[in-house]
Amino acid sequence: MSEHENENDNGNEKPSEPTTHVPALDRRELFLGGATLVAGTALGACGHHDEPRPAPAPPPNKSNAAAAAELEATAKAQAAASESLPGVELVELTFADLQRRMAAGTDTARSLVGKYRQRIEALDAKGPMLHAVLEQNPEADAKPGPTDKAYLAARAKCLQIARTQLLDKVMAEHKLDAIIAPTRGPAGLIDLVNGDSGGGGVSCSILPAVSGYPHITVPAGQFRGLPVGLSFFGRPYSEGKLIGYAFAYEQFTKHRVPPRFLPTAELG
Repeated sequence: MSEHENENDNGNEKPSEPTTHVPALDRRELFLGGATLVAGTALGACGHHDEPRPAPAPPPNKSNAAAAAELEATAKAQAAASESLPGVELVELTFADLQRRMAAGTDTARSLVGKYRQRIEALDAKGPMLHAVLEQNPEADAKPGPTDKAYLAARAKCLQIARTQLLDKVMAEHKLDAIIAPTRGPAGLIDLVNGDSGGGGVSCSILPAVSGYPHITVPAGQFRGLPVGLSFFGRPYSEGKLIGYAFAYEQFTKHRVPPRFLPTAELG
């Protein structure tokens, strides 16, 4: 800006506008207040079908300082309300914090779920219905935990079948480095007249999932314009080999294609 651009018609300098110090919002208060405002607006529309209404216009002649003060007051009030809800100690915990609490015995997976459910129920009672976007299993608390004898026996039986009697035995007898199979059958189709066909069949990923062994799936072509996958799985700690096999297959076949977002399946 030149020295003449700050002068008025009389040759005098323009008086500078008074500046007002706006106190900075605490990061936690700003995040909680802003997130609550956005989530409240979005979630409020999930429970009814009223036509959306435009936000009210700000009051005329309100100074920036007054608007900032109002925003700060709203954010602090919402932060205070959030602090009063159950499970407030979980708000800013990281995954590492949660792991430390579980390792120290302060919390368990069951107790953490219970605290989060209490917090969701409290939010539902005071504000937007989180149940509109979150699905919960009301019978979760009644399910047996990982120390239940019946669960441990079933888990041991599953490992014996999936690992010892199937994967370990087959790979050892046939000296295999990996097992390759279609991930599952073609994708099921939506049929508004006769009902969905289901499709897909049984997924081969069940075996590595139950056994805990490594598994990778890559595109293997298309059927009816919808992708199908090919799975590679093998022994424990064979991830490097499996990634190499899958990468080589992808480079050789070039089956990976960008999605086309078709309006319907190709049935012709």
